Amino acid sequence: MSSAILGKPSKILSMFSPFIVLAGIIFLQSQEYKKSVQKLNDADYLAQEQEQAERVDWQQQTSHLDFDNLKADWTYLNFVQYFGNANARETIGYKLVPEYFETITTIDPRFTSAYLNLTIANSMYAGYPEKTIAFNGRSIKICRSQIRSGCFAVDFQRVR
Repeated sequence: MSSAILGKPSKILSMFSPFIVLAGIIFLQSQEYKKSVQKLNDADYLAQEQEQAERVDWQQQTSHLDFDNLKADWTYLNFVQYFGNANARETIGYKLVPEYFETITTIDPRFTSAYLNLTIANSMYAGYPEKTIAFNGRSIKICRSQIRSGCFAVDFQRVR
């Protein structure tokens, strides 16, 4: 008789447990969503900018242990997140773009697939075409010393 009494609540609980879990997930995610929707002020954007500047400096100064391409990819993905934050860019500008560009070209100068985006971001948005030419020139020298596919793209961008 005791197993019959315990059987009904466990069947009911097993029927409703997915809904209970789903409700908990929705509740927790809604709290996170509310936090992310809140408008950030200038001080918050400046704090984020300072944190990102420290991260870029750290990435440039630390050893990459022969994982140049992986570290350059990671830095490029950080740049994409930085550049894609439209609210922050409208508020405080694009002053870290040259640092990202320099870091990526220093870590892996053969990362030519990122150069088009970095060149446009640094020249047009950040307003440093001189630095763009210098970074591309350094990369062209390295690419020409090592015949690799994709180096023509960097040279072609420089000609325009």
